[in-house]
Amino acid sequence: MDTGYYKFYRDKKLLLVASLPLLGCCVAEIYSNTSDVWGFCLFSLFFFFFIFWGWFRKPYIETTSSYIQINYCEKLKWSDVERVTKTTGRGGAIYHLWPKDISKYHLTMFQKIMMKNNYSPFYIQPVMLQERELRKLQKILRERVPNNNLEEK
Repeated sequence: MDTGYYKFYRDKKLLLVASLPLLGCCVAEIYSNTSDVWGFCLFSLFFFFFIFWGWFRKPYIETTSSYIQINYCEKLKWSDVERVTKTTGRGGAIYHLWPKDISKYHLTMFQKIMMKNNYSPFYIQPVMLQERELRKLQKILRERVPNNNLEEK
């Protein structure tokens, strides 16, 4: 069993694609002669730096030999994960990690909403990961959680 420490980051190409139009709008407004130039420029720069900040954010998923942490949620111990299920919807596949006893964990508001709708409060959206990282994460999930329905590739 692999006991390494892994960090899975969001795909940074999406952040770049989202930030370049904002930067272009900002540059175009600087060279135009409208009265609201500075307001729009400050607004555009704010969003540009907000998206650019995503490059330096903490990882989307952190795994060790003892826990997995998804986004800013509480650390989920591997020994507490009962099973992993994969569901597919309009947005793609989602991996749900089902804990044995949910009362041990402090849930965010969104996790509580997910739980009330019969979904696991701990879930991973593979769309956020690059293909190489997704394969590595699937391997880790197969090794750590024996009760899973993840297909072999």
